[in-house]
Amino acid sequence: METRLALTTTTLADEPSALVISLSGELDLDSGPQVERALLQAYRGGTRHVVLDLDALTHLDTGGINVLLRLRADLTDGRRLTLAAAQGPVLRTLELAAATSHLPCAPNVTAALHR
Repeated sequence: METRLALTTTTLADEPSALVISLSGELDLDSGPQVERALLQAYRGGTRHVVLDLDALTHLDTGGINVLLRLRADLTDGRRLTLAAAQGPVLRTLELAAATSHLPCAPNVTAALHR
């Protein structure tokens, strides 16, 4: 199976309990488990706030949205997940699925980190 999603993680010196995961490519049913593993690993490692940078994401379908909603629903103990920089068709898909009412969204990574 060909992977159409790339993940890049960035730790921040001034936000030690936060992690930015930048997604590029396609987030769908096939690539969703890759995102799920990355987030679970981050939370197990002590990260309290994960920001998903969607700026370079080109495609999002209901399979990808379901992964995000499931992860968000499973967060406890003050752990947070925030979406950042969703735009174009990705933002429209989130809005049509009403996911923006369940997933905190910010216009960019900086704003997401300060939510």
